[in-house]
Amino acid sequence: MAVKEISFRVKPRECFGLLGVNGAGKSTTFRMLTGEEMSNSGIMYLKQAEIHSNRTKYLSEMGYCPQTDALLPSLNTFDHLRLFARLRGIPKSNVELEVNKWINRLNLTACMKQPSGTYSGGNKRRLNIAMALIASPTLVLLDEPTTGVDPAARRSLWSTLQSCQAAGQAIILTSHSMEECEALCNRLVIMVKGELVCIGASQELKQRFGAGYDINIKLNPNRTDEDVNDIKKSIEMSLTCDIRDENLGFLAYHVSDCSTMWEKMYDTMKSLKNRYSCIEDYTVLSATLEQLFIQFARGAAMIESGESSAHVTSHEEIA
Repeated sequence: MAVKEISFRVKPRECFGLLGVNGAGKSTTFRMLTGEEMSNSGIMYLKQAEIHSNRTKYLSEMGYCPQTDALLPSLNTFDHLRLFARLRGIPKSNVELEVNKWINRLNLTACMKQPSGTYSGGNKRRLNIAMALIASPTLVLLDEPTTGVDPAARRSLWSTLQSCQAAGQAIILTSHSMEECEALCNRLVIMVKGELVCIGASQELKQRFGAGYDINIKLNPNRTDEDVNDIKKSIEMSLTCDIRDENLGFLAYHVSDCSTMWEKMYDTMKSLKNRYSCIEDYTVLSATLEQLFIQFARGAAMIESGESSAHVTSHEEIA
């Protein structure tokens, strides 16, 4: 997928999330950042090193975990990390210490002497991440790093990445896990058809683009049609909202106005529950990043007409 006029800056200690459906241009962007694919125009800087004029210095400051595991099947964990430590300029006397540090931090001790071709998918991902992080490069690119990793190991990896951020490293992350992006990313961009359509912190984007709130109501079997109609009328009179779903025993509303106070929504629902015994339970939830993502993916046609675009047009350093 070709990308068009994208521009962003990533600061030290920042995790920057790059989101988009398959084919949105995320992998193309990564290939350009690593120099694997050349852009037709534009510039990329990493610690004042420009990718075209000072390619060696630029790439020496970068770690990369690709989407597809890049391992030599006959080499074990220690061999892979020792190779990357030497390539990154770690003095020979310090290599073993550096390698063991990352083996321990990524929980690879159990398989460190086995050929990587025998590893599970989760262990292969952890080794690829360790190869990207070893020697603490200035910028780390992680392309869907936790795919195939079990939930407990995934949270351990998140903790490791947060420690790297705290130590001063910058991270650019792509992931299909909205939970992962919310846990790790200071800022996010959403890509649609090769363009950046919005940029900002997760909560900022949800407020700015009206993700709003969801109210879900569970009704018990004793409900009557009259009760249901009265409940619907009361909600629609009290709140500016749209009904999203209505099935037997279930009502779902969306409140698009982000300025609506939580207190008002809870008071409305508490009053209704006290008034109508057929309301078994209810929830009031902030709309999720995933819902915002789906909203932009479905609205790709708006980008073609020039609406909802929020490009950052200046060329800035990426770390």
